[in-house]
Amino acid sequence: MLAAGLRPHERDYCAHVLMAFQKCKAENFLASISCADLRHEYLRCHQADQLLRRKEYERERRLMAKQREKM
Repeated sequence: MLAAGLRPHERDYCAHVLMAFQKCKAENFLASISCADLRHEYLRCHQADQLLRRKEYERERRLMAKQREKM
């Protein structure tokens, strides 16, 4: 990821898709419209990752609240 030049906030679960998208943009400089599918794939991956994180956070929050109630 360092060699690809990704910034720290871009190093996440979807970094592999972002690297492919950036490579496509570099190869098709003037015709970057041909990379639209990779862009959409990256956005979908990012949204799915955020949704999963939110669900995991809520699950943990509920489990911790349930543990507090038992005590």
